[in-house]
Amino acid sequence: MLIERRELKHDLGEVLMRPVTRSDVEEAGEHWSSLPFMDKASILDQLPHVLSTKNRFLQEWVTTSGTTDTPLLIPLTETDLERLRENERRSLVNSGVRADDRALIFVTLDMAFMAGLAYYEGLRAIGAETMRLGASALHQAPALMSQLNPTVLIGVPSFFIRLSQELENSKVSVDRPRVLICIGESLLNEDLSPGRLYKKLKASWPGSVIVSSWGNTELQSSVSWCYQSAERMLNGGPGPGGHVHEDLLHIEILDDMGNPVREGEVGELVATPLRVEGLPLRRFRTGDMIRHVEGPCCCGYKGPLLGPVVGRKRRRLKIKGTSIEPDGLQMFLTHRLGVENFVIVIDTVKGHDHLQLLIDKDSDLELRRFQSVVRSYLRVTPEIELVSGEAIEAWRQRFPSRKKQFILDMRR
Repeated sequence: MLIERRELKHDLGEVLMRPVTRSDVEEAGEHWSSLPFMDKASILDQLPHVLSTKNRFLQEWVTTSGTTDTPLLIPLTETDLERLRENERRSLVNSGVRADDRALIFVTLDMAFMAGLAYYEGLRAIGAETMRLGASALHQAPALMSQLNPTVLIGVPSFFIRLSQELENSKVSVDRPRVLICIGESLLNEDLSPGRLYKKLKASWPGSVIVSSWGNTELQSSVSWCYQSAERMLNGGPGPGGHVHEDLLHIEILDDMGNPVREGEVGELVATPLRVEGLPLRRFRTGDMIRHVEGPCCCGYKGPLLGPVVGRKRRRLKIKGTSIEPDGLQMFLTHRLGVENFVIVIDTVKGHDHLQLLIDKDSDLELRRFQSVVRSYLRVTPEIELVSGEAIEAWRQRFPSRKKQFILDMRR
C-alpha cells in the first residue's frame, strides 16, 4: 500500500512527493482521511526542494492565477503534460467536440497560463482544427469568423456576450457555432437553475449548445458538462453537473470539521490529482464551496457530478475565471507600486464576485499605465477609480478598526 501508518508518522515529507493513483486511494481505505490536508502553503513548502533538484524530467512551468507576492509555480513533467492533454481531450469530447470541428480559442496561451495550453492540446488530441486568438481578440474576431465559420468557441461567457454584439455591429455573415464551451464564470444559480449569464448567452447565441467547463491549475484537472445534458438544458431541462475523470482526480466535499457533507449539502472541495509527477498533491483544500449533483447523468455517466462553485472558503475571489487574493493585491500595491492611500472593495454583483479599486486621486500615478500594470499582475482588469482621500476614509468608516483598513469585504 502506498501510504502506511508508520509513513504518516515518520516519513511524511517523502510520501507527499510520490504520485498517487486511484488504486492507492482505494488501498488506503479508512486511513485516507487520516492524511493531513494540503493547501497553498504546502505547495510553497515543497517548491524549494523541487527547484533545488536537477530533475531532468521536468518539461514545463506554469503559474496559478492567484496573486501572492510571488506567483505560485507549478512544475510539469512530460507525463504530466500528457495527462493534462488527455484530461482535456476527454472533457472536450464529453462536451461534444469532434475531430471534424473547427475551434477558436479565446483564452490566453501566454503568461504561463495552464488553461489555454490545456484546451489547445486537448483539441489537437481530438484532431480538431484550431486557431488561438486569445482573450483580447474581440475586434478581430468577426472578420476571422466570417472566413472560418468555426463550429466551436472556447472562452469566458461575458466575452461571448460582447462578441455577439460585435458580430451584430459588424454586419458580417457568420454561421452560429454548434458549441460554446464556457470557462471561468458560473452559468448556474446555486439551485442549478439557469443563471443570468446563461440566459444572456442563450439569447445572444440562439441554437448553440452552451457547455460549462472549469478547472484548477494546482490540480491540473478540469470538470465539464456533457453535451447531452447541456442540450437538454437548452431545451428547458435541469442544470447539469460536471463530470469528474475518476482515474485522474479524487474528490471529497467536506464540512468545516473535515468530515464528508451529506448528499446535496455544500462543502469545501478537497481534491487529489492522480498520476501527477512534478508536484503531487494530496487532499488539497481548494477553498471552493461546492455540492454533489444527484446522478446518474442523462448521458449514462454514473460517476461524481459536481455543481457550480457557490462561494469561497476564504477571501479568494474568482473574476472572469481568474483567482484573485485581495491580500496579495494589497501587498503588490503597497510594496511594489508604492501606493499609499487606497481601498479594495469586494462585493457580490448579480451573483458574481466583484472587485473595485479606489485610489486617492492625489497619488502620483498615471492611470493608463497603472491599469496596465495591475492588469498584468492580476490577469484581469478590475474596476479602478480615482477618488478623494475623504471618500476613501468614508469607505473605511464602514468597518471601524484600530488598524488602517485596505480591504473592505461587503459580502459579510
